Amino acid sequence: MITIVDVDTGKIAMPVSSSDGSCYLKDSSLLIINPYISKTYDEDLPDWAFTYYYIFEGGHLKLLHQTKEPFNGECQTS
Repeated sequence: MITIVDVDTGKIAMPVSSSDGSCYLKDSSLLIINPYISKTYDEDLPDWAFTYYYIFEGGHLKLLHQTKEPFNGECQTS
């Protein structure tokens, strides 16, 4: 489980489940869940395994996109 805390308000956002970690940029509201899951499973990616892209707005996470495509960017991990 990943819990998001709004540093401006101190409010806790809805927790998010992750099978393979998370990834973010310090000065961004984008959160990527399971960023490297396609590398973890290689060719045997399970049906349930996705990388999820969320934006943190108004104290809530909004799902932008889910994909089986590998994440190739660089960011900080938790």
